[in-house]
This record gives sequence, C-alpha cells and structure tokens, in this order.
Amino acid sequence: MALSYALTTVANVKGFLRTFDPEHDPLLDTLVDAATVAIEKHIQSPVIQRSFTEDYSGGVTDSCLGGAKRIYLRQYPIVSVTSITDDNSETIGAADYTIVAQRGILENDGVWERPEGRWTIVYTAGLFAAVEDVTEDIQLAAHRLIAIWFHDSRQPVTAASGPGSTGTASYGTDTVDVRTKAALMTLSRYRERMAS
Repeated sequence: MALSYALTTVANVKGFLRTFDPEHDPLLDTLVDAATVAIEKHIQSPVIQRSFTEDYSGGVTDSCLGGAKRIYLRQYPIVSVTSITDDNSETIGAADYTIVAQRGILENDGVWERPEGRWTIVYTAGLFAAVEDVTEDIQLAAHRLIAIWFHDSRQPVTAASGPGSTGTASYGTDTVDVRTKAALMTLSRYRERMAS
C-alpha cells in the first residue's frame, strides 16, 4: 500500500475477490489507494485519523486578517489540535479556543488575533484511529469498488467502430459509473452526518 491510511489491505481484497495470484498485487495495491481516495472524497472526511497542517491569517479566509470568531479547518471531524503558532513562534493555548469537532471549527473564546504572518495549525482529524476500527460498511464499500475496477481492468478493450466512430477505446464507462456510484451511495449516512 502506498497510502499509510488505506482503508483495507491487498490481502483482505484478495480474500474478498477470491484471487490469490501475486501477479495482481501491484494492480490491487493501486486500486486500494484509489478506493480510499474515492470514499474519502464521497463522504468529505478522512476515514483514518492522521495529521494535517493548514495556514490561516487569523480568520475565516486568508484575506481576513484577524477579528473572526471561528476558523474552519478543511478536514474533520477534528480529533485534537497539536499546535497553533504564528510565524514568530507565538502560540495560542488550548484554553483560548473550543474545538467543534464534527464541524471542523476552532472557535475562539473572543476573536482570533491578527498573527505575525499567519497561524499554522497542526491537527489530527478522521473518523477512526486505525484500519482495524473502520466499520464493516466502509470496508465493504472499498472492497466493492476494488472488485468493480479489478474486473473491469481484466475485460478486453474494444475499439469503437461504425459510423461516427472516434476510434477510442471503451470499457463501458456508463456501466462503471453507475456501479461505482451505487457502491459509494451505501456510505451516504457518513456524508449526511458530516453535513449536520
């Protein structure tokens, strides 16, 4: 696995697919990463908790130079904040703000002061601490995506032919899109929870 936060392993996928040929390992490794990215994009949240670093100028956007009550982080739910420092290494203590974890918000008890340069925020976000903690529905969705893509990759590519043909190769993209969307839609409850 190239991603340290992959949602499953090649060994688990091989068991799901009932294929144990080591020749498939590089492809399956790539598909595990692709499924992880697709699922995180769909639910709009990191699944496995990991560290993120973001820069802010003291407000909601980089054009806001202090005075805002909230900073909206890009990744959530927030698990913890490691540090908030400005370019002169001045820090904001944890007692000066509240974490609204499910919404990805750091809410200052007053307002965020204008930093020297910018605030650099280092934090941890994600739904689960480790791959072993990921719920079965997320792992099943990952396995389904990988199965779709794996089986499609093994189908012969056909060149379009006939009147109006552009001569491009096709795997039946419409079918793949419908199956991929169906696999992702099983995770809608995570997306809805993050939006509420």
